[in-house]
Amino acid sequence: MPDDRLGICNIFDYCYNNWHYVNDPSKGELYSSASNTLANGLNGDCDDFAILVCSMLLSIGGDARISLAYNSGGGHAFTEI
Repeated sequence: MPDDRLGICNIFDYCYNNWHYVNDPSKGELYSSASNTLANGLNGDCDDFAILVCSMLLSIGGDARISLAYNSGGGHAFTEI
Protein backbone atom coordinates (compact mmCIF):
# COMPACT_ATOMS: atom_id res chain seq x y z
CA MET A 1 0.00 0.00 0.00
CA PRO A 2 2.71 2.61 0.77
CA ASP A 3 4.13 2.17 -2.76
CA ASP A 4 0.70 2.95 -4.23
CA ARG A 5 0.49 6.18 -2.27
CA LEU A 6 3.98 7.19 -3.37
CA GLY A 7 3.03 6.66 -7.03
CA ILE A 8 -0.15 8.67 -6.59
CA CYS A 9 1.72 11.53 -4.91
CA ASN A 10 4.45 11.48 -7.56
CA ILE A 11 1.87 11.74 -10.35
CA PHE A 12 0.06 14.61 -8.67
CA ASP A 13 3.29 16.46 -7.82
CA TYR A 14 4.63 16.11 -11.36
CA CYS A 15 1.43 17.42 -12.92
CA TYR A 16 0.99 20.21 -10.37
CA ASN A 17 4.58 21.42 -10.57
CA ASN A 18 4.65 21.44 -14.39
CA TRP A 19 1.13 22.73 -15.06
CA HIS A 20 0.48 25.91 -17.05
CA TYR A 21 -3.06 27.15 -16.42
CA VAL A 22 -4.78 28.36 -19.60
CA ASN A 23 -8.46 29.32 -19.69
CA ASP A 24 -10.77 27.91 -22.32
CA PRO A 25 -11.86 30.34 -25.02
CA SER A 26 -14.87 32.43 -24.05
CA LYS A 27 -17.10 30.53 -26.51
CA GLY A 28 -17.54 27.51 -24.27
CA GLU A 29 -16.08 24.63 -22.33
CA LEU A 30 -13.44 22.48 -24.01
CA TYR A 31 -12.21 19.16 -22.66
CA SER A 32 -8.79 17.90 -23.68
CA SER A 33 -7.72 14.26 -23.61
CA ALA A 34 -4.79 13.31 -21.43
CA SER A 35 -2.65 12.52 -24.48
CA ASN A 36 -3.43 15.91 -26.00
CA THR A 37 -2.61 17.69 -22.73
CA LEU A 38 0.73 15.87 -22.56
CA ALA A 39 1.45 16.72 -26.20
CA ASN A 40 0.71 20.42 -25.66
CA GLY A 41 3.11 20.77 -22.73
CA LEU A 42 0.69 20.43 -19.79
CA ASN A 43 -1.39 23.48 -20.69
CA GLY A 44 -5.08 23.71 -19.82
CA ASP A 45 -7.67 24.52 -17.21
CA CYS A 46 -8.94 22.58 -14.18
CA ASP A 47 -10.90 19.99 -16.17
CA ASP A 48 -7.88 19.25 -18.38
CA PHE A 49 -5.76 18.85 -15.23
CA ALA A 50 -8.37 16.53 -13.69
CA ILE A 51 -8.57 14.42 -16.87
CA LEU A 52 -4.79 14.11 -17.04
CA VAL A 53 -4.31 13.19 -13.38
CA CYS A 54 -7.24 10.75 -13.40
CA SER A 55 -5.97 9.06 -16.57
CA MET A 56 -2.47 8.70 -15.16
CA LEU A 57 -3.80 7.24 -11.91
CA LEU A 58 -5.99 4.76 -13.78
CA SER A 59 -2.98 3.74 -15.91
CA ILE A 60 -1.12 2.53 -12.80
CA GLY A 61 -4.13 0.60 -11.52
CA GLY A 62 -5.55 3.29 -9.26
CA ASP A 63 -9.22 3.84 -8.60
CA ALA A 64 -10.03 7.43 -9.59
CA ARG A 65 -12.83 9.57 -10.93
CA ILE A 66 -13.41 13.16 -11.99
CA SER A 67 -15.85 15.27 -10.00
CA LEU A 68 -17.43 18.56 -10.98
CA ALA A 69 -18.64 21.22 -8.57
CA TYR A 70 -20.61 24.36 -9.38
CA ASN A 71 -21.90 27.44 -7.59
CA SER A 72 -23.04 30.91 -8.66
CA GLY A 73 -19.42 31.91 -9.29
CA GLY A 74 -18.65 29.11 -11.74
CA GLY A 75 -17.40 25.58 -11.66
CA HIS A 76 -14.40 23.44 -10.86
CA ALA A 77 -13.23 19.96 -11.83
CA PHE A 78 -11.01 17.76 -9.68
CA THR A 79 -9.80 14.18 -9.41
CA GLU A 80 -10.85 11.96 -6.54
CA ILE A 81 -8.98 8.78 -5.62
